[in-house]
Amino acid sequence: MARRVLSTSPTAPLLTSSLGNLPLVVIERTRKTNETWHTQQIQLSQLSSIGKLIEAEGSGHAIHIERPNLVATTIKHLATESKTHH
Repeated sequence: MARRVLSTSPTAPLLTSSLGNLPLVVIERTRKTNETWHTQQIQLSQLSSIGKLIEAEGSGHAIHIERPNLVATTIKHLATESKTHH
């Protein structure tokens, strides 16, 4: 895997390398966010060719506390999906 370089620029890619087809799900908050944050979440989800972005409606930074069922369901789905693709 290529060297990863983090970027602090809101318009630059977060990393310079791809994760290939590694399963990846990004869960994004919907409260106290902005366009830059949203753009970075999209970029993060696109690091994998099979990456997904899920909006956790009504959540802030603590998605795992505010939307635990969404997090648990997402993890279970990702684990099941990973077993069938690898």
